[in-house]
Amino acid sequence: MKKNIFIVTLIILFIYVFSSLVLASVDDNNIPEKRHSEGYTWKIKSINSVGTETKGNWKLGYEGEPARRTGESDTFTISTSYSHSFSGSFAIETLKPLAELQLGYTFGKSLDFSVSKTSSSLKKGEYVKGYFMNNYEKSKIIQEELYYNTKNNPIYRPTGKTKIVYAYEAILPKIKLTYHMSPNRSSIDNNYLNQIQIYKEEYYEPNHNGQYELVEVIEYKTP
Repeated sequence: MKKNIFIVTLIILFIYVFSSLVLASVDDNNIPEKRHSEGYTWKIKSINSVGTETKGNWKLGYEGEPARRTGESDTFTISTSYSHSFSGSFAIETLKPLAELQLGYTFGKSLDFSVSKTSSSLKKGEYVKGYFMNNYEKSKIIQEELYYNTKNNPIYRPTGKTKIVYAYEAILPKIKLTYHMSPNRSSIDNNYLNQIQIYKEEYYEPNHNGQYELVEVIEYKTP
C-alpha cells in the first residue's frame, strides 16, 4: 500500500514539474524578438522580345559546280552551330537562372542547324554559292534594384536604379545565295574560278513557322 502511495506521489510531482516547464516555455517573456533586417537586392522587372538580330559576317557554307546544261538547278545543305548568349551583366548571380527559366533556354548552350535550299534555274556554266549568318531572337531584360526593410509596409520599394541585359536566342540562320557566271566560255575547265562574275543575289530569312522566305533579290548588269 505504501509503495502505491509513493508511486502516485511521484506521478503527481512529475506532472506538476512538467506543466510548469511547458507554461514557462510559452510565456511571452521567453519568445525571442523577431530580428529586423534591411538592405538592397535586385529582381527581374520585365523581359520583352525586341526582334531579331544577326551577328558576324556572311560565311561561305556551300559552293556548287557549274551547270553542264541550261535549266539545271542545284540543291544543297548548309550546316552550322552557334549558342544562346547574352550581353551585359546580371546584378546578382541568382537572376541569371531566373532569366533562363523565363526565357526557356540556357545561355551558352549550342544548337545545330541544317538548312536545305534549291537554287533558281541555271544556265550552262553558271553556279551558285550559299552563305549563312548567325541569327538570334533578341530580348531585353530589365533588372530593378529594391530597398527592403522588414519594419516597412510594403517591405520592398524600388530605388529607381535599373540594369539592362540583352539575351540572344539562337534561331535558324539567315541565308544568301549568289549566282555566278563565266562569260564568253564555251567549255568548263579548272580555271573557271578565275573569271567569276556575280549576276544575282537572293536573301532568305526564316519566318515564325521555321520556313524560309525570299525577302530580297539583287540583280547586277553583266557584259
